[in-house]
Amino acid sequence: SRLYPVVAPENTAFPCVVYWVSGVSPSDTKSGVSTIDNMFVTIDSYAANTTTASGYTVVSNLAGHIRSALDRLQAGTYSTITVDGAQFIDAEIGYDADSDVYVVSMDFKFRVNR
Repeated sequence: SRLYPVVAPENTAFPCVVYWVSGVSPSDTKSGVSTIDNMFVTIDSYAANTTTASGYTVVSNLAGHIRSALDRLQAGTYSTITVDGAQFIDAEIGYDADSDVYVVSMDFKFRVNR
């Protein structure tokens, strides 16, 4: 339930997920505008160390679940957006020592019908 577009509110509890569109590439045709766009989405998962769990373990598991749900997503309509497919592109894991928070940043490409 802690899923936020672009930025998480201040003092959001961990773990949480933030997503945003990081780019759009049209599939232009000779006869007109693109009817299918490649939409690039970045999804960041955050988790902090707690007395009962390692933030690294929590964020790695959360990112794994997100990847399993979205990589090779079946074509269909999701919340009024018609998706032709999705593909996992890349991931990077990081750690902020000042806030003791781990982050996994993943990039996906969605083929979206316009």
